[in-house]
Amino acid sequence: MATLDADAAETHPTHPGRLRAKLPEILIEAASVVAAVLLAFAVDEWRDARANRELAERARHSVLAELKANHDEFLGTYAANAKQLESMQHTLDRLAADPKAHHMTVELSFFVAQLSDAAWDTTRTTQAVQFLPFDWVLDIARVYEVQALFKTAQLDMLQRTRTAVSEFGSKRPPPEIISPLRSQLETFQSLGAQLRRSYEKVLAAPKQPSR
Repeated sequence: MATLDADAAETHPTHPGRLRAKLPEILIEAASVVAAVLLAFAVDEWRDARANRELAERARHSVLAELKANHDEFLGTYAANAKQLESMQHTLDRLAADPKAHHMTVELSFFVAQLSDAAWDTTRTTQAVQFLPFDWVLDIARVYEVQALFKTAQLDMLQRTRTAVSEFGSKRPPPEIISPLRSQLETFQSLGAQLRRSYEKVLAAPKQPSR
Protein backbone atom coordinates (compact mmCIF):
# COMPACT_ATOMS: atom_id res chain seq x y z
CA MET A 1 0.00 0.00 0.00
CA ALA A 2 2.84 2.45 0.79
CA THR A 3 4.32 1.83 -2.64
CA LEU A 4 1.00 2.51 -4.35
CA ASP A 5 0.60 5.77 -2.45
CA ALA A 6 4.05 6.92 -3.55
CA ASP A 7 3.32 6.08 -7.15
CA ALA A 8 0.04 7.96 -6.96
CA ALA A 9 1.80 10.98 -5.52
CA GLU A 10 4.31 10.93 -8.34
CA THR A 11 1.67 10.37 -11.07
CA HIS A 12 -0.87 13.02 -10.00
CA PRO A 13 0.36 16.60 -9.23
CA THR A 14 -0.99 18.36 -6.20
CA HIS A 15 -3.93 20.86 -6.60
CA PRO A 16 -1.65 23.96 -6.47
CA GLY A 17 0.47 22.38 -9.13
CA ARG A 18 -2.51 21.78 -11.42
CA LEU A 19 -3.65 25.40 -10.92
CA ARG A 20 -0.23 26.73 -11.85
CA ALA A 21 -0.21 24.56 -14.93
CA LYS A 22 -3.63 25.84 -16.07
CA LEU A 23 -3.04 29.50 -15.12
CA PRO A 24 -1.86 30.61 -18.60
CA GLU A 25 -4.91 28.95 -20.17
CA ILE A 26 -7.22 30.62 -17.64
CA LEU A 27 -5.64 34.04 -18.23
CA ILE A 28 -5.99 33.66 -22.00
CA GLU A 29 -9.65 32.70 -21.65
CA ALA A 30 -10.29 35.64 -19.30
CA ALA A 31 -8.54 38.04 -21.64
CA SER A 32 -10.62 36.71 -24.52
CA VAL A 33 -13.84 37.28 -22.59
CA VAL A 34 -12.83 40.82 -21.65
CA ALA A 35 -11.82 41.58 -25.22
CA ALA A 36 -15.13 40.22 -26.51
CA VAL A 37 -17.10 42.35 -24.03
CA LEU A 38 -15.10 45.48 -24.89
CA LEU A 39 -15.54 44.80 -28.59
CA ALA A 40 -19.29 44.39 -28.12
CA PHE A 41 -19.44 47.70 -26.25
CA ALA A 42 -17.41 49.39 -28.99
CA VAL A 43 -19.69 48.02 -31.70
CA ASP A 44 -22.79 49.14 -29.81
CA GLU A 45 -21.29 52.59 -29.28
CA TRP A 46 -20.40 52.85 -32.97
CA ARG A 47 -23.92 51.83 -33.96
CA ASP A 48 -25.44 54.37 -31.56
CA ALA A 49 -23.16 57.12 -32.83
CA ARG A 50 -24.04 56.28 -36.42
CA ALA A 51 -27.77 56.24 -35.63
CA ASN A 52 -27.44 59.60 -33.86
CA ARG A 53 -25.61 61.11 -36.81
CA GLU A 54 -28.26 59.84 -39.20
CA LEU A 55 -31.03 61.21 -36.97
CA ALA A 56 -29.32 64.59 -36.75
CA GLU A 57 -28.82 64.71 -40.53
CA ARG A 58 -32.50 63.92 -41.16
CA ALA A 59 -33.52 66.61 -38.69
CA ARG A 60 -31.17 69.16 -40.27
CA HIS A 61 -32.47 68.37 -43.74
CA SER A 62 -36.10 68.60 -42.60
CA VAL A 63 -35.58 71.95 -40.86
CA LEU A 64 -33.80 73.48 -43.86
CA ALA A 65 -36.48 72.14 -46.23
CA GLU A 66 -39.15 73.68 -43.99
CA LEU A 67 -37.38 77.04 -43.93
CA LYS A 68 -36.94 76.94 -47.71
CA ALA A 69 -40.68 76.30 -48.16
CA ASN A 70 -41.50 79.07 -45.68
CA HIS A 71 -39.16 81.44 -47.51
CA ASP A 72 -40.81 80.74 -50.86
CA GLU A 73 -44.31 81.12 -49.39
CA PHE A 74 -43.28 84.34 -47.65
CA LEU A 75 -41.83 85.94 -50.79
CA GLY A 76 -45.14 85.64 -52.62
CA THR A 77 -47.19 87.33 -49.91
CA TYR A 78 -44.48 89.91 -49.23
CA ALA A 79 -44.56 91.03 -52.88
CA ALA A 80 -48.37 91.06 -52.90
CA ASN A 81 -48.54 93.19 -49.75
CA ALA A 82 -45.92 95.54 -51.22
CA LYS A 83 -48.23 96.12 -54.19
CA GLN A 84 -51.13 96.69 -51.80
CA LEU A 85 -49.01 99.28 -49.98
CA GLU A 86 -48.39 101.11 -53.24
CA SER A 87 -52.09 100.94 -54.11
CA MET A 88 -53.07 102.44 -50.79
CA GLN A 89 -50.62 105.29 -51.24
CA HIS A 90 -51.94 105.90 -54.75
CA THR A 91 -55.49 106.04 -53.37
CA LEU A 92 -54.48 108.50 -50.68
CA ASP A 93 -52.75 110.68 -53.28
CA ARG A 94 -55.87 110.73 -55.45
CA LEU A 95 -58.10 111.57 -52.51
CA ALA A 96 -55.78 114.38 -51.47
CA ALA A 97 -55.71 115.80 -55.00
CA ASP A 98 -59.45 115.53 -55.60
CA PRO A 99 -61.75 115.80 -52.56
CA LYS A 100 -64.67 114.80 -54.78
CA ALA A 101 -63.05 111.43 -55.32
CA HIS A 102 -64.14 110.26 -51.84
CA HIS A 103 -66.82 108.13 -53.48
CA MET A 104 -64.29 106.20 -55.55
CA THR A 105 -64.05 102.44 -55.13
CA VAL A 106 -61.32 101.47 -52.67
CA GLU A 107 -59.99 97.92 -52.40
CA LEU A 108 -58.14 96.90 -49.26
CA SER A 109 -56.42 93.53 -49.18
CA PHE A 110 -53.95 91.73 -46.98
CA PHE A 111 -52.12 88.55 -47.94
CA VAL A 112 -51.27 85.95 -45.31
CA ALA A 113 -48.29 83.57 -45.49
CA GLN A 114 -48.76 80.02 -44.24
CA LEU A 115 -45.53 79.41 -42.34
CA SER A 116 -44.75 76.06 -40.72
CA ASP A 117 -42.59 75.23 -37.69
CA ALA A 118 -43.44 71.51 -37.44
CA ALA A 119 -39.96 70.24 -38.37
CA TRP A 120 -38.27 72.55 -35.88
CA ASP A 121 -40.70 71.64 -33.09
CA THR A 122 -40.09 67.93 -33.77
CA THR A 123 -36.32 68.44 -33.73
CA ARG A 124 -36.50 70.25 -30.39
CA THR A 125 -38.77 67.69 -28.72
CA THR A 126 -36.63 64.71 -29.73
CA GLN A 127 -32.98 63.93 -29.02
CA ALA A 128 -32.01 64.99 -32.56
CA VAL A 129 -31.17 68.52 -31.44
CA GLN A 130 -28.49 67.15 -29.07
CA PHE A 131 -26.41 65.91 -32.01
CA LEU A 132 -26.47 69.09 -34.09
CA PRO A 133 -23.76 71.80 -33.89
CA PHE A 134 -24.60 74.35 -31.22
CA ASP A 135 -23.92 77.40 -33.41
CA TRP A 136 -26.16 76.04 -36.17
CA VAL A 137 -28.97 75.34 -33.70
CA LEU A 138 -28.62 78.87 -32.32
CA ASP A 139 -28.87 80.42 -35.80
CA ILE A 140 -31.94 78.35 -36.64
CA ALA A 141 -33.60 79.21 -33.32
CA ARG A 142 -33.18 82.90 -34.06
CA VAL A 143 -34.89 82.51 -37.44
CA TYR A 144 -37.86 80.79 -35.84
CA GLU A 145 -38.07 83.52 -33.20
CA VAL A 146 -38.38 86.17 -35.93
CA GLN A 147 -40.87 83.96 -37.74
CA ALA A 148 -42.98 83.67 -34.59
CA LEU A 149 -43.03 87.47 -34.22
CA PHE A 150 -44.00 87.80 -37.87
CA LYS A 151 -46.87 85.32 -37.51
CA THR A 152 -48.23 87.22 -34.51
CA ALA A 153 -47.96 90.54 -36.36
CA GLN A 154 -49.59 88.93 -39.38
CA LEU A 155 -52.68 87.95 -37.41
CA ASP A 156 -52.87 91.46 -35.95
CA MET A 157 -52.54 93.01 -39.42
CA LEU A 158 -55.26 90.76 -40.78
CA GLN A 159 -57.64 91.86 -38.03
CA ARG A 160 -56.81 95.53 -38.60
CA THR A 161 -57.52 95.15 -42.32
CA ARG A 162 -60.89 93.54 -41.62
CA THR A 163 -61.77 96.33 -39.21
CA ALA A 164 -60.81 99.00 -41.73
CA VAL A 165 -62.91 97.37 -44.46
CA SER A 166 -65.92 97.24 -42.14
CA GLU A 167 -65.58 100.98 -41.44
CA PHE A 168 -66.12 101.97 -45.06
CA GLY A 169 -69.57 103.45 -45.42
CA SER A 170 -69.43 104.96 -41.95
CA LYS A 171 -69.11 108.68 -41.27
CA ARG A 172 -65.30 108.48 -41.21
CA PRO A 173 -63.66 109.86 -44.36
CA PRO A 174 -61.77 107.22 -46.36
CA PRO A 175 -58.35 108.88 -45.80
CA GLU A 176 -58.80 108.53 -42.04
CA ILE A 177 -59.35 104.81 -42.54
CA ILE A 178 -56.71 104.13 -45.18
CA SER A 179 -53.85 106.26 -43.83
CA PRO A 180 -53.36 104.52 -40.45
CA LEU A 181 -53.81 101.13 -42.07
CA ARG A 182 -51.14 101.97 -44.60
CA SER A 183 -48.73 102.99 -41.82
CA GLN A 184 -49.39 99.73 -40.01
CA LEU A 185 -48.81 97.74 -43.20
CA GLU A 186 -45.56 99.59 -43.80
CA THR A 187 -44.34 98.66 -40.32
CA PHE A 188 -45.41 95.07 -40.91
CA GLN A 189 -43.45 94.97 -44.17
CA SER A 190 -40.35 96.13 -42.31
CA LEU A 191 -40.65 93.11 -40.04
CA GLY A 192 -41.12 91.01 -43.15
CA ALA A 193 -37.86 92.33 -44.58
CA GLN A 194 -36.10 91.26 -41.39
CA LEU A 195 -37.60 87.78 -41.68
CA ARG A 196 -36.49 87.53 -45.31
CA ARG A 197 -32.90 88.35 -44.35
CA SER A 198 -33.03 85.75 -41.57
CA TYR A 199 -34.25 83.08 -43.99
CA GLU A 200 -31.63 83.90 -46.58
CA LYS A 201 -28.80 83.92 -44.07
CA VAL A 202 -29.33 80.34 -42.89
CA LEU A 203 -30.29 79.01 -46.32
CA ALA A 204 -27.13 80.44 -47.86
CA ALA A 205 -24.84 79.16 -45.09
CA PRO A 206 -22.56 76.20 -45.93
CA LYS A 207 -23.64 72.78 -44.81
CA GLN A 208 -23.00 72.17 -41.13
CA PRO A 209 -21.95 68.61 -40.26
CA SER A 210 -23.63 66.88 -37.35
CA ARG A 211 -21.57 66.26 -34.27
